Order: sequence, then structure tokens, then C-alpha cells
Amino acid sequence: MGGLFQSKKAAIIGGIVLIVLIVAFGVGGLYFAKKDQQSSVPPAKGITGVLNVNGVIPQGSTITLLQRETQGTAPFVPFEQNITPTDLNTWQFINGKPGKSYEIQASIVQNGKVVYLSDPIFVTAPAINQPIALDVSVPNPTGPANATISGSVGIDGYIPPGATLTLQGRKVGTQKFTDVTKGIAAKDEQFLSYTTAIAGQEYEVKALLFDASGNLIGESAMLTLVAPAANEELNVNSVAQPPVTPTAIPTITPTPSPTLTPTPTFIVTQVTSILTATPTSTPTPTNTPGPTNTPAPTPVPPSISGTIQFNGQAPSNTRIVIFQRVSGSQNYQVAVDNITPQNGTNWQWTGAQAGQLYQMVAILKQRQSNGTDIDMADSPTLSIAAPAANEVFTINSGYSLSAPTGAISWSCGNYNSSSQTWTPILAFGNMQNAQTYWFQIGITNGGAELTNLAQNATQNPTQSFTQQFQNGVTYYARYAYSTVSNVTLNDPSFSPFSATTQVHCP
Repeated sequence: MGGLFQSKKAAIIGGIVLIVLIVAFGVGGLYFAKKDQQSSVPPAKGITGVLNVNGVIPQGSTITLLQRETQGTAPFVPFEQNITPTDLNTWQFINGKPGKSYEIQASIVQNGKVVYLSDPIFVTAPAINQPIALDVSVPNPTGPANATISGSVGIDGYIPPGATLTLQGRKVGTQKFTDVTKGIAAKDEQFLSYTTAIAGQEYEVKALLFDASGNLIGESAMLTLVAPAANEELNVNSVAQPPVTPTAIPTITPTPSPTLTPTPTFIVTQVTSILTATPTSTPTPTNTPGPTNTPAPTPVPPSISGTIQFNGQAPSNTRIVIFQRVSGSQNYQVAVDNITPQNGTNWQWTGAQAGQLYQMVAILKQRQSNGTDIDMADSPTLSIAAPAANEVFTINSGYSLSAPTGAISWSCGNYNSSSQTWTPILAFGNMQNAQTYWFQIGITNGGAELTNLAQNATQNPTQSFTQQFQNGVTYYARYAYSTVSNVTLNDPSFSPFSATTQVHCP
């Protein structure tokens, strides 16, 4: 399967602004990424990747790539410069040490000045096909609708006859989605485009899947990007149920009617008073064949299949186990066991039910001397409707926890006119089993110039604290968590950091 308008197939990178986020949404889920343009052969060391470039690129600018080891506050160090800022251009960090985990980000440089910084990505070396997204907007974009957002929509699950796709979009900051294109025949990897966008404008887009009667049977998560954009990919999970296949009825050859012997002619002999029956013909025996039974066809069970993108090195006695649960249920069950922790390894689960939506996750487990397992690292959780193919679980072996996915929000509070400052309250989404949180707020993307603190988890609905902001200044907030209490900054038990969120007052 495929997808359209951020983790399919996570890691994997795939075609329009449309529809592809890794999230189940009510009646279905959808996720979105660039298509992978690179070889699947892993390097002996280092990290390779691809640049997903959207928006308006300043004339004469180049891209510089920077790195630092994860969970630290050391400055980022350039490792590749003067890269042409074209979509799907490739990059390589050749000095990445096997088993080490890194933050990598891209900057756009014009006339020696950094004019844009991407969100950092987190990855363990060696690794391949790592996407870095650059969405370059223009302040107050105006002008004719002359930019295009395009890509493809992948559909997992059953696609009923007559199903159609609708692409919806809106400018960031507006409330209402509008239909960009509708009534497009639904098929896996269907190409869609948004041809009336404004260059430099930031948009939110999503895709809807309808059956022939107009019933909504799948909806993507919302994707945010800047026009123009190409080679985007979305994924929709269809919740439509396939028709029940009737049990095959054996073909029976009808038995011919038996051949009747003609009524005999009787000659009556008066002398003996004996009736002698003399048949005028002898019946020929008829061999009637028995019924012919055609065996019922063996049904092919629906399956979910894909590959493992494994970054880093596999410790001894490790294997990958994929777990699944029906969407909305509590307990996970083993779907596939004993997968080799190697990049590009294929997997398949044949126990799925067609039309059912599942949550699935891959976990790197290490067998201990006493026969028990410990979890070493895990992938992001995917929402997948059966049947499905080409699903990708990405595991960074250097991480024991996934990055936080909770939202970061804030309320500006009171304004101090004399100091021109605000005292906003920032709230960070809770993570399951978290005992300690690590918060960073900086004036650069990935920086910690304003805040760099760790604190134990509270029992509140969110983790929150008060901060002081300069009026009109944009800050960048992110956080990590640990399942161990009272740990300090840079403790190896911390997860990778979340994606950054821009925060500002007013």
C-alpha cells in the first residue's frame, strides 16, 4: 500500500500533501511522508538520508547539515555544507559511530546567514533513508494561486466498488476546511494535487475516503506543510467490510431418469389357461454416473506485511517481536515473533481480519540468561487496516524509549509593560509510565538557551510550569521523559526529545 499528504510506513518516506499521517482517526487513520528514493543497502557505518524540501527557497541559498550526540546541550556541528536545496536530494553523515545516537538538523544559509532551521531528527548509526523535512514559509504571503501541492494517497484495508477520495485543505490559522478536489476514484497510490495554493503559505490538508453511497469510511490525520510541495504521501485506513464470500456449493451432475421397460404384450392360451408373458424387447442396462463434487476453494487469509528499518547495532541475543491489538481494545498480542534485527528484514502477519483496524508496534527484545526478556527499543505505533502491505517499523537500537508525542501548549497570562515580558504557563502532554521529564526551551530550533531542566512527573493531566517570554519573540520548546524517577539531565534513561513546537506571546 502507499499514502499521501508526516512515521508509511515511519519511517518511510513517500507522494501529495494529502493524506498520510500515522494516526488512527475515528473511522480510520492516515499518515504522510516523502517517498524513499534511496538504496535499502545499509552502510557499514554512518547515516544516510533524504531532504524533503517544501516552500519558497531563498535565491542563491544552500543547505548546511549539523549534528550532535543526543540528549546533550552541546552546540550542533556542521558535517555537510553547500548542498543544493532541491527536493529529494540525498545526504550522508559518514562519521556516525555505530551504536551512537545523534540529533541531525538542516539549516538554509543565504549570504552567510542562517535563514531557516529544521526540526532535528533522532537516529542511531548506522542507518539509511532518514528524512529531514524543510518547510520554508514566507511572512504574509500574497499573490495569485500559483503553487501546487501534490503526491499520492495509499489505502490500507478493503476498498469497496465505487469508493472515492476527497482532498481537503485550509490555510493555517483558519477554521474551515474546503474541498480541494473530490470524487476521485479510490485506489492504492492514487495521485492527487492541490493546484490553487499560494507559494510560501502554510497549509493543513487531509484526505477523506467515501463509499459509493457517500458514507465516510476513512479519514487521514491532518498534515501541515508549506506550498509548493511535491512527492508527498498519505495513507488512509479503510474501515469498510468486504462482502462475505459464500461457501462454495458442490456441482452435482443430475442423474438421468431411468429407462423404462416397455409394457409387455401378453398371448393368452385358452387350452392351458396359462398366461404367458412374452416381452417384445429386452431393456438395456443404463450406467448412471454419481454426482461430481468440485472442492471449495481454499480461502486466502488477509495479511499485513512489510519490512523492518533497523538503525544502529543489534545487541547479542536479540530479536524483534511485532505486537498487535484491535483498535480500542486494551491488550496486545504477539503477531510475529523471532524477526532478525537487521535492516530490510521482511515480515508478515496472516492472522488479521479483513476490514479490521489494528494498532501494531515492533519491539527489540533481548533474551536473558534466566530465560526472560527485556525490552531494548521499540518503534512508533502504527494504525493499520487489514489487508495491508509495505508497512515499515523503524527501530533505533540506541533508544530504549520512543520520543514523546504529546502536544505542547501555552497560555500567555499577564503582560508586564515595563519589562515587555509575559509569564506564560506551558503544558506538555503526559507519556505513559513517565517518572521524570526533561524540558528545553530555546531561541533556536533544538536549543536550550531559556530553559533546560528536569523534574519529576506530577499527577496532573499535563506537565506544566511558568516561564518568562519576551514580547513578540518566538521560542522553540521540546521535551523528553524517563521511566526512572529523580534522574538528572543527560541521564541515558531519557527518551529522545519530541519534535519542537514554536511558542510565542502574544
